[in-house]
Amino acid sequence: MERIRLGEFLEQKGLITKWQLDAALQEQKNFGTRLGDILINHGYVSEGELIEAVAEWKNIKFVDLSEVPPSKTAISMMSSKFCKENTVYPVRLKSENNRNILFLAMTDTFNLALMDEIKFQFNIHKIEPILASARAIEACIQRDYDFLGATVIPPLSYEKKANYEASIDDDLEIISSKNEKNPSDLKNSSSLNTDELQHQIVILKGEVEFLKESIKGYKKYFNNLIKILVKKGLITKEEYLNDLKDS
Repeated sequence: MERIRLGEFLEQKGLITKWQLDAALQEQKNFGTRLGDILINHGYVSEGELIEAVAEWKNIKFVDLSEVPPSKTAISMMSSKFCKENTVYPVRLKSENNRNILFLAMTDTFNLALMDEIKFQFNIHKIEPILASARAIEACIQRDYDFLGATVIPPLSYEKKANYEASIDDDLEIISSKNEKNPSDLKNSSSLNTDELQHQIVILKGEVEFLKESIKGYKKYFNNLIKILVKKGLITKEEYLNDLKDS
């Protein structure tokens, strides 16, 4: 039996109406934006409701990162640049029978190519993918890699159904270390050694590269938007070029 589409699943769950779904699908067709992002941006569903529903729809685990303490061991294995480029966050690293198991927060838990790359690059034998919000992942990266200790991890608001528990609590309880130092505390250390300073330099360089790529992405999005407006006859190419000259 073919699985229903995500939008239809959300409608059946009573999270959105048929009108909201049709409007979101039309916007997705026009602009190519992900359906979930459209639904959240218009306030049809909350981020937590969507993630919980997607987890149920795909039958996967999800996590509220605001409730998970950071693990220095897991964080140290990946760079800020890699996490930002792929929107991932290493939650826990566990060793079992000399095999490394990584609990990884992701926005796309079915990105097999990315998981294979991580296994190869970081000597990981198994990845336990966990669905998490992009905002929470980005906030965790800022807190734990950029050492912004005041960063608030946005919590998820959801129903917390028993059959789709938003937790990896049992796993975290077993593999988390009570003696691990919060990475955000490194910023407050009175004497940073050379290795730590070099690490922060690498992070800053990664930030610059990330910003460069972000600017390229915004330019591409803007150009596509102009093309759509011209195609729909809302503006002409000449009007756009004239306004560009005047500015």
